[in-house]
Amino acid sequence: MNENNDFVLKGTKLVRYRGEQEHVVIPESVTEIGPRVFEDNMRLVSVTIPEGVVKIGDNAFAGCRHLGEVELPDSVREIGTFAFADCFRMKRVRLGRGLETFGFSPFDTCIALEQVEVRHGTSDRIYDALFDMFHGVPIFTVVTVRDDKR
Repeated sequence: MNENNDFVLKGTKLVRYRGEQEHVVIPESVTEIGPRVFEDNMRLVSVTIPEGVVKIGDNAFAGCRHLGEVELPDSVREIGTFAFADCFRMKRVRLGRGLETFGFSPFDTCIALEQVEVRHGTSDRIYDALFDMFHGVPIFTVVTVRDDKR
């Protein structure tokens, strides 16, 4: 088990967060965020998930009531069940193009959600299943973001 004050890792899997920061930057060495790592963290306002994280576990950020937005890097392939459920102040979600699978309603009851950004190149299966991912969200806008390559 590798410990870095606020972060407890088992190999490259983040298994526990002990910090009290409002703005958290997950270490670059992390490839998986385990189940319930940040669950019910009332201080968390923003989180930076680095490229290289491939899995976000069940309930990983559930109940983080002050988390306002999340941007998933292209490396994220899987989002667990209720991973971001009950993040009542979440206004914006940006999905990376690598997303392949998700558990039941990972963004359940994110009632303040206004916008979901889907990266150009995201699989059609994920695009077609967007409303399953956001169960309990009254209304939101889906925006497809194209990368500018000039």
